[in-house]
Amino acid sequence: MIKRRLWVVSALVPVMAVSWWLLPKREPTCGDKNIADLVWQLRNGDPHTRGKAAEALAGLRDPRAVEPVLACLKDFEEYVRARAAWVLGNLGDARVVKPLITCLKDKEPVVRAAAAEALGKLGDRRAFKPLVGCLSDKAHYVRGSAAEALGQLGDKRAVDRLLAALSDSDRYARRCAAKALGRLGDTRVVDSLAACLKDSDMDVRASAVEALGNLRDGRALKPLVLSLGDKEPHVRVSAAQALARLGDRRAVRPLVASLNDSDKYVRSSAAAALGTLGDPVAVEPLVTSLTDWHARASAKWALERLKWEPQTDDQMVHWHAARVDRKWLNANSELVKAVLVADLKSENPRRIENAAFTLIALGREDAVGDLKAALLGGRATKQIVETYRSCGHQALAQATGSPGNGGHGMFFAGGYCEVRWGEWR
Repeated sequence: MIKRRLWVVSALVPVMAVSWWLLPKREPTCGDKNIADLVWQLRNGDPHTRGKAAEALAGLRDPRAVEPVLACLKDFEEYVRARAAWVLGNLGDARVVKPLITCLKDKEPVVRAAAAEALGKLGDRRAFKPLVGCLSDKAHYVRGSAAEALGQLGDKRAVDRLLAALSDSDRYARRCAAKALGRLGDTRVVDSLAACLKDSDMDVRASAVEALGNLRDGRALKPLVLSLGDKEPHVRVSAAQALARLGDRRAVRPLVASLNDSDKYVRSSAAAALGTLGDPVAVEPLVTSLTDWHARASAKWALERLKWEPQTDDQMVHWHAARVDRKWLNANSELVKAVLVADLKSENPRRIENAAFTLIALGREDAVGDLKAALLGGRATKQIVETYRSCGHQALAQATGSPGNGGHGMFFAGGYCEVRWGEWR
C-alpha cells in the first residue's frame, strides 16, 4: 500500500509542476500599497512574480521596502537576484551598498553586471576598488558595466585602468570605457579618445566622440571635425552634437557643410549645433535649411537663437511652415501655394520634398494637380512616392501606380508615410 501511494505521488509531481507554470501569474504593480502582500510574492511566487514584486516594492519609495528587496539578493534564481540588484540601485539607500558589493562576486555574470550598474547609480565611493576589480571580469558585459559605473562615481583614480580598457577585446567594454572617461573630465585622455575614432566598431567611435565633446578641450576640435565625415551616420550625428558642446566657433564651417549631408538626422543635428554656437555666418545656410523637411525644425530653432527674421515672401512661407503655423499659412493661402508650387518645380530634391509634404499636411486640394505633375515630371523622390501612396489621398495614391504595372511601381510599396493628408505630425 505504501509503495502504491509513493508511486501515485511521484507520478503527480511533474503534472503539478507543469500545471503551476501554466497558471496565470499575478502581475504586482506600483499601485499595490500592501507591502506585506508584495513581500509574500517576493518570497513565495515564481521567479517572474518575485522579480516584478521587487520592482513594485522599489516603486513604492518606502524605506520599509529595502530589507525585503535585499533578501532577494540571496534568491536561488539569477533573474530575481539581478532584478533585485537593479532595483536597489534606484532606491538611493546607503544600506544597500555593501550587499551590492558582495554581489559583484556572484557566480552568475548577469547578477554581477546588474550589481555594478546599481553601484554606479548610487555613486558611493566605497564601491571604487571592487568595481576596478571587475574590469578584469571574464564576462565582457560585467567589464562594461563596471567601467560605466566607475565613470558615474567620478573618481579620477580610475583613469589609468579605464584607458587600458579602451583596448579591451570586446566592443561593449571599450564603448563603456570611452563613455566613462568622458564623464571623469580628465583632459589627459584626449589623445587616447581621439585614437578610438579609428575603432572598427561604430558605437565605440560614437562613444569616443561623445566623450571628447564632454571634455570641452580645444584639442578635440580636429578629431571631432574629422568625425563629421565618418562613414556611419550615427557617428556623424554624435560629432555634430559634440561640437555643439565643445563650443568652438571654428567648427561652424564644417557644420555648415554637414547641412548637405545625405542623412537627415545629421543635417538636423548640424543645424541645431549651429544654433548653439550662435555664429551669424551660419544664418544664410540655415535659411536654406528651412526648405529641408527633416532639418527645418532645427534650422528654425537655430535662427530664433540668432534673432533672424524673414524678409522675403519665400522666407516668410518657409519660416511659418517650419514653425507649423497653420493659422498663418491658411490666412495667406494664395501666397503659400505660389511659393510651394514654385518649389515643386525646382531641381532641388529636398526643396521639392518639403513643398510636397507641406502641401499634403495642409490638405491643399487646389494643389493636387501640381503634386501629381511633380510625380509625372520625374521630380518626385522615393520618399514622396511612398508618402503619396500612404497619405490618405486617393488621387495621389492612384497617380503612383503599383509595382509591375509600368507606372511608378519602381519604388517599393512599403507604405512609409512622412505625413498624412491634412495632418501635421
